[in-house]
Amino acid sequence: MEERAAKSDGVRRCLAGGVVIFLWIVMTQIHALAEDDSLQKAVNYLFTGRNDPQDAPEILDRKSCVVVVPDSKSKQTIRYYLGRFRMDTAFEQYPGVKEAA
Repeated sequence: MEERAAKSDGVRRCLAGGVVIFLWIVMTQIHALAEDDSLQKAVNYLFTGRNDPQDAPEILDRKSCVVVVPDSKSKQTIRYYLGRFRMDTAFEQYPGVKEAA
């Protein structure tokens, strides 16, 4: 009976140690994201011109880069899909715009 209690005590200690390590890893990752989120800083600067605006844009989906920006005029939000923006077509010549020769 004592052998069985000793085994369950060992299992409990291992589980408790695993939970502590898991929580420590999660907390360090959350702290790192909150402290140095370069994507959020870039989006803030792109849409507001400031690194730390009061009414910051919200990143809804990081993978497809969907950003929601509050519109001060209409008090609604505007959704931007930055993942759809292609740099190779950003600098193409538009009709009606003439280069200086």
